Amino acid sequence: MVKRLPESLRTLFGTDFSTPAGYVSGLLFSLMPFLLSVFAGLTGSALEQLLVQRLK
Repeated sequence: MVKRLPESLRTLFGTDFSTPAGYVSGLLFSLMPFLLSVFAGLTGSALEQLLVQRLK
């Protein structure tokens, strides 16, 4: 599967998942969509709270 990725993505993700560093890198990139979703939700929530406080 990794061999079918474009060269730029292979460089970003790395191709050696058998080393500890490669495994951790792959694990972090697989969790990235979840982490970004949580970050976006918390940021949006904080902005909403700021707007509500300023409108009072």
